[in-house]
Amino acid sequence: MDQTRINVTVNNVALNDPESHGVFWVNTPDLGLNANSLVVQRGVGTSTLGSGAFGASLSFEVGVPDDTASHQVTANFGSFNSARISYGFHSGLVGAKKRWSTTGRLTWQNQNHGVNQGGYMGFTFDKLSAEIGVQVDALLGMDLLAQTTLLFDVAQRTLTAGDEMPAGFKAQAYEHAPMSDIPLFHVTLNDQPARVLWDTGAQFGYVTDRKFVAGAKPLAGFHDFSPMFGDLDIPQSYVLPFTLAGHGLVETVGEAPGVVGGGVSPVPMSTFLRALDIDAIIGPSWMPRVKVWLNPQDQTFAIAV
Repeated sequence: MDQTRINVTVNNVALNDPESHGVFWVNTPDLGLNANSLVVQRGVGTSTLGSGAFGASLSFEVGVPDDTASHQVTANFGSFNSARISYGFHSGLVGAKKRWSTTGRLTWQNQNHGVNQGGYMGFTFDKLSAEIGVQVDALLGMDLLAQTTLLFDVAQRTLTAGDEMPAGFKAQAYEHAPMSDIPLFHVTLNDQPARVLWDTGAQFGYVTDRKFVAGAKPLAGFHDFSPMFGDLDIPQSYVLPFTLAGHGLVETVGEAPGVVGGGVSPVPMSTFLRALDIDAIIGPSWMPRVKVWLNPQDQTFAIAV
């Protein structure tokens, strides 16, 4: 049973969205601290609880005045650099006849919308859109690569699905990254054999070993953002030649960071890649020079100019 079948009220006011009937708990992160009581009613609710109460009802009561004045400070810390510090107060019943009171709460969290401090909620589409300069409304998972053939033509800004391999292409096998459908290619990177992960969502490439940049001219660094690894501040970059399926290409790369950047992954990029025996990530910056055809069913790919 999903959340659309559970009715939630706060002081008898429905919290469910009127259109989807769901409750977006991320919009009420401090509800638990403010609740004086919670009543859980299993089964079909009464009509006063609304049409969403098909499976259960949760009734919160908040803001109940205390008889005496009080102050409360609460601090919570958790995994992925998450933290919450809250201050609450009650004035107690005041006035000549003790008929009114004041209560309030101020809370700071380092995982609110758009604030990227190392937790799961550090990623937002607004942040990603600001980083790359294009409005992003959704992300397609890499499992898309397991469903149909794809022809990438970045120069023409087209992506064709479901077609046979075009004439002039020569298919070659590739492998998958462990426990995923992400392609892994065997390339020659700066004259070194390398096992590289093809990340179409990356803006730049990343290497796990300095041997891949040996002899390359250091250039200015760059800032990147990845939902997986968060903010990536790379002090130096390199333009490296690599050969894939007989085609000579180039990619702008930096060294994979050894610190957590605030994305979904609890470990740094370099640790993550080495654990999977991956030497480097290549992004899409080389793709405007060629057309790439991918057949996930046969685990084959082809490249043509």
